[in-house]
Amino acid sequence: MSYNYDNFLENFIEQYGDFFTETVTMFFLKAIELAEDEQYEDAIKLGRQALNLVNYSHLDSERVYLLGMLSQAYLDNGEPEMADKFFRYGIQLLDKNDEDYESDADRFLDIKIMIEKELKKRRK
Repeated sequence: MSYNYDNFLENFIEQYGDFFTETVTMFFLKAIELAEDEQYEDAIKLGRQALNLVNYSHLDSERVYLLGMLSQAYLDNGEPEMADKFFRYGIQLLDKNDEDYESDADRFLDIKIMIEKELKKRRK
């Protein structure tokens, strides 16, 4: 069997996905904890690392939650432009067939309202 990117990645995730799932979960939880303690830069760093690692895990929908957390952390860190970038990526990944779609969309739209407020302040 000849390997290409897709089947290599599939086999890699099958073999190591549990490790990456646990790692992403730990990073995500710690990022949330740091954000709650207003250590936004550290929360952002961990969140971005978790976002990179999620590609090798068994997690999928958690990517949306990571993006929402990063958007909020950037906003709280006074970086509404970056918050908007993560918001835009996250909102695109929402699955309309997911049972949590409405509540997830509402959370993202709440973040968007806050982003727009901050961007409007900067334009004045």
